[in-house]
Amino acid sequence: IAVLSALVMLLAPVTVAGIVPQAAVTVHAAVSLKTTSLTLKPGERGIIKINNKKGKKVRWSVPQKDMGKIILKKTTNKKAVIYALSSGKAEVTAQVGNKTFTCEVTISGSSDNGNENNGNENNGNNSNYNTETPPAGAVPVTDYGAVAGDGSDDTSAINEAINAAAAGSHIVYVPEGQYDISINSAGIGIEMKSGVSLIMSSKAVLNVAGTDKDWYNVIYIFGLNGVTVKGGTINGERSSHIGDDGESGAGVGVYDSSTVTISDMIIRSNWGDGIYLGTGSDSKGGCNGVTIENCQINKNRRNNIAIVYASDVTISGCTISDAYGASPQCGIIIEPNMVGGSLPVCRNIKILDTVVSSKKAATLDGDFYCFMTIYYPGDGSVKSCDNVTISGCSFKGSCFNGSGSGMKIKDSVISGTFYDARNADVSDSVVRDYIKVE
Repeated sequence: IAVLSALVMLLAPVTVAGIVPQAAVTVHAAVSLKTTSLTLKPGERGIIKINNKKGKKVRWSVPQKDMGKIILKKTTNKKAVIYALSSGKAEVTAQVGNKTFTCEVTISGSSDNGNENNGNENNGNNSNYNTETPPAGAVPVTDYGAVAGDGSDDTSAINEAINAAAAGSHIVYVPEGQYDISINSAGIGIEMKSGVSLIMSSKAVLNVAGTDKDWYNVIYIFGLNGVTVKGGTINGERSSHIGDDGESGAGVGVYDSSTVTISDMIIRSNWGDGIYLGTGSDSKGGCNGVTIENCQINKNRRNNIAIVYASDVTISGCTISDAYGASPQCGIIIEPNMVGGSLPVCRNIKILDTVVSSKKAATLDGDFYCFMTIYYPGDGSVKSCDNVTISGCSFKGSCFNGSGSGMKIKDSVISGTFYDARNADVSDSVVRDYIKVE
């Protein structure tokens, strides 16, 4: 289980400090702007279109004063895709030659977690199942005895449906309702199988019963290939946990598995991490090809997402907030454990169009960072990850790159301090304070 070991984050003397300079505000234009006003909720995406029949070069931009409210996600000579971060009014400008056009954006209300404003743009979800109706051929968990809202344990029924689907359609469906989930003696609740998609209604809730296990997985994915978990809510048991020991109960635990998609879920209030990516055996090699998209992950006791032994991981369009209760209490953390006497390197990590908020201000012992790679004071040779790309994100708090190489942060906002021990490239982002750590 991932721990920061004796990694006490005693920040070395600061050698460089300052604000990362914001590039000069530029705009992009065309003949006329089709979209002159747009209303979004925090977490929503929207599209601004421009009439540009001749395909002239359009330069899009957001004034620096509005960078904490919206982010440009993608631009072409015909449109700009933006992401709303927080309530307020903002502008997007488009410039063609000496002509400038402005779209006024109003952000109000509560987050709908990444819904597309006008339905013309794919929201990045590569699983085409509609969570509100059973997909064709799906095995309903109700066929195996799961009954929503009756107060009886539904875990066995869901697992039986998964086993049946593994031998047939490979799709399991959980309808709307409240389902009771228990953790068995091995620390497992729902156990997935290779090739199976678990599709849950957006109004399906898995309520986890209190357990005394200090290690568990509500949804367990171990040694598998081609698994999808989509929709629904995992309502963890941190408030009803029996005892005070441990910190390792995960909402979704992925171990030594490949091609795994976790999407459109709410994962909250687990005893340990919301999502844990790691290994169950030193010889297995960890996870590869994990996609986490359009999820709300919050109030988990340790971290919201822990990347411990995994490569080719993409986190996209998520809202992540308020990890608290057991150190390090981070939004997203990359923290490998020793394997065979050496530290594995997590490679090719992408964090895209995601909003991360910390519960409290970050502390010097490594707690409460929106994003963090572990730090070994005095040992600059340690590398936890390589080729990390962060784009279109908003970090409402501080971040710390203690051991990540090849890190690029672009089109993003860090409203707190970015502590950097490995020379990350942040030239295309807005950072309130940048501190170089030796």
